[in-house]
Amino acid sequence: MFLTVLFLQCSKSCSEGMQITEYQCFQSATSDILVDDFLCPERPKRIDVCNHGPCVIGKKE
Repeated sequence: MFLTVLFLQCSKSCSEGMQITEYQCFQSATSDILVDDFLCPERPKRIDVCNHGPCVIGKKE
């Protein structure tokens, strides 16, 4: 079973950035025993898109 071990912040505060998540393969959800990645059936996505909103430079009044 893959469990999240590190969740990094988005590379940008607005517009489109990238977010990286690190996973490690554990024997089970309740175990702290690491096993080889090939023993975990499906690795989650490691890189994802984040902060889809546009950057706001100033407000119109």
